[in-house]
Amino acid sequence: MESAEVVAKTCSKCGENYASNSSPWCRKCRTEHEKTRQATLPERSMAKGWAAGVRAFREELARNLARRPGYTVECGALAKYVMDFPAPEFDARKKEPPTEAGG
Repeated sequence: MESAEVVAKTCSKCGENYASNSSPWCRKCRTEHEKTRQATLPERSMAKGWAAGVRAFREELARNLARRPGYTVECGALAKYVMDFPAPEFDARKKEPPTEAGG
């Protein structure tokens, strides 16, 4: 019987250190990644909430416009315009949503 040769994996991110058994990255790279991920968590959460709020507002506005009796053609076109119009992007540096004046 031949003995199996054990080859240690190197980190797929830095290529310098040995990777752990369960991860392709070494402990140092995993720690740096986790620190960065935790540091940006509040900003990512606010941006995600902002996008969900914009989407919900658009859907509700389009739904209400589409239901208006007697104005189905004009309101239908307006509802499509509202859904297709680009949403303002969330700027995490401002720490507050933009105002109606855009700013």
